[in-house]
Amino acid sequence: MQQQFSLKEGNGDFYFGKATSSGNMPDMHAHPSYEIFYLTSGSRKFFVGDKYYQLKVGDFACIPLGAQHKTGGDYGQRLLINFSQAFIDNYLTKDGQKVLLTCFEKVFLRPALEQQNVILELFNSLKTAYETEDFSAISQTLFKLFIILSDAKTPKNEQSFAIKQLHSAMQYVKNNFEHITCLDDVANALFISKYYICHLFSKFLEVPFNEYLTQTRLENAKNYLKTSNLSVCQIALKCGFNSSAYFSAVFKKYFNVTPVNFRKLHSQNK
Repeated sequence: MQQQFSLKEGNGDFYFGKATSSGNMPDMHAHPSYEIFYLTSGSRKFFVGDKYYQLKVGDFACIPLGAQHKTGGDYGQRLLINFSQAFIDNYLTKDGQKVLLTCFEKVFLRPALEQQNVILELFNSLKTAYETEDFSAISQTLFKLFIILSDAKTPKNEQSFAIKQLHSAMQYVKNNFEHITCLDDVANALFISKYYICHLFSKFLEVPFNEYLTQTRLENAKNYLKTSNLSVCQIALKCGFNSSAYFSAVFKKYFNVTPVNFRKLHSQNK
């Protein structure tokens, strides 16, 4: 069960919620916002980009804006914060963001034990500020949390050999998605059996390799549609699709909108 509150000031959105999670991971997905995930009970598996970690109580996952991620596994309770770039622009200069948003570069964090009570107090303050719609208190409390997280250590990930190999495959896809023609390309580059790669993606990501490759291509295509003047045909080829027609069909299947209309919608929202 999830409880979520939302506030808006100008063009800046901020969300706070708490939820109980259990069961399998959802599909890899991305948000047009930053996300802070704080685990208060249980444990959760987390993939962010090409990084994997199993969160324990007191751990944070700081998910950068637009980063592909998924979570699942054992039962767990979490506190959740989401905020848009517009929200943070209301309160921090670009230089300030470089200093205070370093937690999103580290992704997985484990604050010191003596900080945990302070962190819970900050979350309680955020809830109170929400209920009273005190934006000044929200921003000040959030920045105090950023300061703690900027000093927090990245926990050692007790990775098995299988997880390390999965990371290598995910990193290879991230860097070479436009050139990969089939699974053999990845297997040959990493000297890993293609059947073992399929096993790794199914076991840990719960998604077939080809699905992950397609999702990676589509997320990059979305960025090109938002930020470049390249034609749909150019973007299709640049992202590893054989034709613009096939690219458009797959894009619409995943996002329920054509690439052309996605670009129009994004340009209208600027």
